[in-house]
Amino acid sequence: MSARLVVLLAVTASLGVVAVGQEAQIPQSVSDYSCSGTNFTDGSQYEKNLDNLVSTMSTAAAANGNGWFRSGSVGAAPDQASGLIMCYADSNVTECLDCLRNATRGDLKGVCPHSRGMSINYGGCLLRYAETPFLGTADTSGWLASWWTPAPNTTDMATMNETRWRLLSGLTESVGDQPLRFLNGSQAYTDVLGKGQVVYGLVQCTRDLPPSECTSCLKFQLRAASDPDMVNSTDGSVKGFSCYLRYQLNDPIDINAALHRRPPAMSARLLILLTVTASLSVVAVGNDDAQQVPASVSFYTCSSTNYTHGGKYEKNLNNLVSTLSTEAAANGNGWFRSVSVGASPYKASGLIMCYADTSVAECQDCLRNVSRGDLQGVCPQKKSMSVNYGGCLLRYSDEPFLGIADVSRWLATWWPPEAMDVASMNKTRWWLLSQLAESAGDQHLRFLNGSQAYTRTWLGTRR
Repeated sequence: MSARLVVLLAVTASLGVVAVGQEAQIPQSVSDYSCSGTNFTDGSQYEKNLDNLVSTMSTAAAANGNGWFRSGSVGAAPDQASGLIMCYADSNVTECLDCLRNATRGDLKGVCPHSRGMSINYGGCLLRYAETPFLGTADTSGWLASWWTPAPNTTDMATMNETRWRLLSGLTESVGDQPLRFLNGSQAYTDVLGKGQVVYGLVQCTRDLPPSECTSCLKFQLRAASDPDMVNSTDGSVKGFSCYLRYQLNDPIDINAALHRRPPAMSARLLILLTVTASLSVVAVGNDDAQQVPASVSFYTCSSTNYTHGGKYEKNLNNLVSTLSTEAAANGNGWFRSVSVGASPYKASGLIMCYADTSVAECQDCLRNVSRGDLQGVCPQKKSMSVNYGGCLLRYSDEPFLGIADVSRWLATWWPPEAMDVASMNKTRWWLLSQLAESAGDQHLRFLNGSQAYTRTWLGTRR
């Protein structure tokens, strides 16, 4: 940062702020915090519940089974501790994981010693806990605002401000509909000199908030961003304990919190099993009859009914596929989108989704490549299709299907066994996958990963 950075602190009676050069037992990564006025006793049941809560939340959120977020409660009143932890969407994976691992009770004891409630903002994540229920209710009691004064070559601040307000207001109104409670976007404008400019914005709420609370929280922060000292800034943010907004001019905001671990590269040892139904078309290596099918397609299925070229259904379908791929690639909904276009009998419904073990680059490439032009060689003029690429899935149909699972076909891949004691491995694998299957439906993103250790049995002489 340079001398152009200005920081405004809105402080309530319970809000503590870390300032440059302040001598305290506060980690340097803490930007601001708030402590309650009630204390617990060392060794009390509340302290035990609180230690358990913070450890469980930080560990579970770091596992990224719920998009770097976790909330919960431990114990029963009057010793119940409730809390949440969340990474900010513009923190990269390393910053997020480091933040979640450092958000421990040992790290926090110097910030609010013995306080029964605390809210703390790190650079990359937020932690809140309290003795009283607060999940679902926004905290707008304090915030930390930072901004850059305009660069010397910035012109037409009035149009920039109008564009910024329009962008952030639109994101604020829509973010409550997003399962991850964050949304980013951009808005272009032309300044008085005829030069094109772009304002980029991000809004985010903690995911315990219902849509109305999320919107109200962000509207409160929008008012804070309208402060006379901040209104003419080209880059800025307002960060509270329940919501966050950020904007900047001509500099895209990186959204990296949805990164997932990349799968290992496959080799020639990979075997493929195809379970084929009457309607399933399969692309196989060396299949000369499938030359119109993109190489990235792993398998697909087509319906038996056709649409008329140039008809209303085709127009709705083209609109649908374009909307799905564009909006999912914007990652305002965790690389997923479902929508319908038109009305019966020309209504087209569909969904698109990246798989959780694809990298961000692979996911975005897959979403961009999913276009009607790319698909017309797969199922020409078919009203319904399901297609699996390496990194994403697309389905569309003239019949309602959203909310109903399709288990009619699948593609299975596996490696030949190398492990000793395959029986123990199979038993452990079955237990692990069964547990994940039982719990995945409770996750907002509908995916869950995990691991299970086992001790193998030696089948021969150990030397």
